[in-house]
Amino acid sequence: MAENFMEQIKLGKLPVAAKLFVTMFLLIVGLGYLMAVLNIQTTIGLSYEGIVNHYKGSEKDPAAYPGMDMPTLTSTTHTHLVAMSLMFFCLGMIFLFSSASGWLKKLIYLFSFGAIPADLGSAWLTKYVAPDGAYLMLVAGGIVGICVLLEILIPLYEMWIKKSRT
Repeated sequence: MAENFMEQIKLGKLPVAAKLFVTMFLLIVGLGYLMAVLNIQTTIGLSYEGIVNHYKGSEKDPAAYPGMDMPTLTSTTHTHLVAMSLMFFCLGMIFLFSSASGWLKKLIYLFSFGAIPADLGSAWLTKYVAPDGAYLMLVAGGIVGICVLLEILIPLYEMWIKKSRT
């Protein structure tokens, strides 16, 4: 029954108003994600050293890079857990109705939701366990980016470019 339900809704067959609604959401989420990456680039830097300095602090210049304190790390983790989960839930619901294969959907869902605790947990690892937790953040952040990209581009492609079959 679930497969039958999934077959009844095709992104390419949505009315134009629904396509516009979904498209605007996908574009705004994509823009929001790009702004998050820009924010990271301009405040921390997309590098091992930048991540370590931001979370653990710098031994060379502790005045410039004191590291993140526990209340700020807790608040940031809480906010990002909720926001990233909601983002991937909403993107995932749209992606669920794409014609992507079942194994690809499962893989993207597993990686997108798995990357959230890996990404956020890596900040704690970097701060309190070992600076090499920054490598996990770089990998998990890359996975998040790939998943966001696929969960946005595949539905957009199916709604506006792909020729739908009856």
